[in-house]
Amino acid sequence: MRTPATFDIAAETARRRLENDEWAPATLLPTEAFSDQPASETAFRRLCAPDTARGRDAWAVHRRIMSSCAGWRERPTAAEFYDAIRANEPTDRQRAIIRMWGAEATLEDLIEAWAQRAYTFRQLVRALHRVGFNRGSRIRTINRWARRF
Repeated sequence: MRTPATFDIAAETARRRLENDEWAPATLLPTEAFSDQPASETAFRRLCAPDTARGRDAWAVHRRIMSSCAGWRERPTAAEFYDAIRANEPTDRQRAIIRMWGAEATLEDLIEAWAQRAYTFRQLVRALHRVGFNRGSRIRTINRWARRF
């Protein structure tokens, strides 16, 4: 048992915040909580090689698709992903592509794709909302980006 003299309230609060975050259900914040600004040239230069494809051909998206969609009868393309993110009423295939991205993309993939202008964070969150994405650990990570970029 800790005595009052050795109890660090700030450390305990931080520990509980992490502990609660790990087990609490996650709800994706509303789209308005996220920036709709595309990545700047500075962000692109910091995160990507100069000749890296971007936009509809974003290399981070292509790389993830090649890794995560190997078993698909017809593997999606980065351009399909780009269109799926922006679709107001995604098709079943577009919904599957968005869910794959939400579930399979690493933190690095998510940030690189943003830097390569595959999406803004608001566009990504809007697409995840449209498909009912509910992966708690990923949602908590994405929620931390609210109004940061």
